[in-house]
Amino acid sequence: MAPSDSANTCSIIIPAYNEEAVIAQTILNLQYCLEQIEERGEIIVVDNNSSDNTADITRGLGVKVVFEHRNQIARARNAGAKQAKGDFLFFVDADTTPMPENFLFAISQMKTGKVCAGGSTVRLDKEMGFFVRSLVAISNRTQESKSIALGTFCYCTKYSFDGVGGFNEKHYSAEDVLFSRACREWGARCQQEFYINNEYPVMTSARKFEHPGRIALQLAISLIPFSTRFKIFSGYWYKRF
Repeated sequence: MAPSDSANTCSIIIPAYNEEAVIAQTILNLQYCLEQIEERGEIIVVDNNSSDNTADITRGLGVKVVFEHRNQIARARNAGAKQAKGDFLFFVDADTTPMPENFLFAISQMKTGKVCAGGSTVRLDKEMGFFVRSLVAISNRTQESKSIALGTFCYCTKYSFDGVGGFNEKHYSAEDVLFSRACREWGARCQQEFYINNEYPVMTSARKFEHPGRIALQLAISLIPFSTRFKIFSGYWYKRF
């Protein structure tokens, strides 16, 4: 389906729960990206029931805030998408700072009508030890080989988002993996591709790997896949360090 001429080209959606320490930097970076790519766009921050100043900081930077009372990442992403006016949707974590090239590459792909969704491999914002570097390398290879876009930075057409019904709200984590799978299957039926870009890895905070809960969560998902349906097993994502 071709994008409309009247809507914004892209909507950037940021789910945020108690992110006052990083949200300003993220927004300023995304505003810079929109200026550089010269596309009509909007930034939407979804305040996922924060108890800090995330929403006030966001409004102070002139960005739209959507409130989602239920503390769940899938619902936050969906709440932002429901308010989005863009033909192309980008989901960016609150501690992630993409480059303009990330958006230009994705938009150029989706404008062809041959790509319905995708994402980018990642790099960390600071040097980490061998173990963490190995985890990131494995994650990046898995993204490419399995066509999985992490919620760190993923994108899709509004048409494909509606086609798959958004993110699965039965899960408290791994919603990005399930969304990728749904988009791949939907795209195959529509003769469209799902693409992982490794040419422009997106930069994200190394804090994800500085907390033992990250490793515990990954193990739980690997060993007990249905654990993602229970918030207690995904507690790492629902409290701020």
